[in-house]
Amino acid sequence: MPLIFICCYKGFKSCFPSGRIHGTYLWNRYLVIGLIISLTILFVTPVRNLVTYPVLPASWRELSTLRILGLFFVKEKFVSLEAGSFVTCTGLEDKLTSIAWSSVVDQLDTLPAYDDGYFQNVGARLESYAQLSLADKLQDLKKRYPNFMPPISGQEQRELRLTFKVMSMALDLFNISYFLCEGSMLGAYRHHGFIPWDDDIDVCLNGSDWLRVKRILHCVPGFDVDTSNYMMYKFFWEGSRVQFREDRDALPSHPSLTSPKVRVPYIDMFFFTEDSHYIWAMSAFKKHRILYKKTTVFPLLWRPFEGSMAPVPRDYMRMCSGRQYDASVCVSRDFDHMNKRPLMPFFDYRSISCEPFEEIYPFVKRKYKQLNGRDSVLETLQLSEAKIKEYEFFA
Repeated sequence: MPLIFICCYKGFKSCFPSGRIHGTYLWNRYLVIGLIISLTILFVTPVRNLVTYPVLPASWRELSTLRILGLFFVKEKFVSLEAGSFVTCTGLEDKLTSIAWSSVVDQLDTLPAYDDGYFQNVGARLESYAQLSLADKLQDLKKRYPNFMPPISGQEQRELRLTFKVMSMALDLFNISYFLCEGSMLGAYRHHGFIPWDDDIDVCLNGSDWLRVKRILHCVPGFDVDTSNYMMYKFFWEGSRVQFREDRDALPSHPSLTSPKVRVPYIDMFFFTEDSHYIWAMSAFKKHRILYKKTTVFPLLWRPFEGSMAPVPRDYMRMCSGRQYDASVCVSRDFDHMNKRPLMPFFDYRSISCEPFEEIYPFVKRKYKQLNGRDSVLETLQLSEAKIKEYEFFA
């Protein structure tokens, strides 16, 4: 007690040797400075974005740090998982039987594919234009850039197109809203279809519809849906091959939630949740990529995709031309959905300019103009210099 009194009377520094108090003072000073800098980086959004620009996902740059943390710690639960344990088709039959699903499947062999026949036609077309050097270049590209060749067979590409068509028809039948996202949104922008070297199609749906979507897709004849993860589904044709995966009939934590063996190729379906301003993926590993302002997504637009019109985010053109993707840079797939394995950077996947591939795959070229006094865009799908199809939309 006297020691404390003396320290208070003579000053705090008198209780310690001068060298020790000086070192402690400096250490505390550095700690305070470091804390201030850290808090500034964390909670002053412009500073945080500047410091973390190379690693911070583009979709997070408009959000505060507290808001980003909230994306991971706030649990969304629209209905209990047990409510979706057992599904029946009762009440869906009338609408589902209004479509002859077997007739849709019969169209499988008529669907296009980037197969050997396609590449032979590309080579023949180049030769017909007396561009023999380009025909040789086609073979060279296939050897030099194997990561940008179709990773799935022509038959599997047709199955993927068929599965997307059936999914679209089923969801439209019951007025379930969805939109192309991720690489498929980029594919719609750049190719009017899925990216030629991709092996799945990505769509986003509102999490409030997860149980309805499960019932509808489970009841489409000849197709099924893997719902082992309620935050993302996999919709597939039962005529496709079984994907490699561990044998399991149910999740340990929810033994009643049975799931079919996944078949490939499939449609990746990601559910999102929302507040008054944003939507974001329910799945933790997609929150850094699927996070959008509502005003950039809604109202949805309908744009060409695989021979028909499909919904895309309202601002998808900006999202695909710098905000989220750079459409002039071609990036090979980073995940092998057929064998359920991630691919390694530099070894399994890479990114280069798209220019070499414009001679072997269809790309969309755009011209901006006026139509009836309004800004419009003319989109021309073309292979090299040959036009395939044109569309014009109001901008």
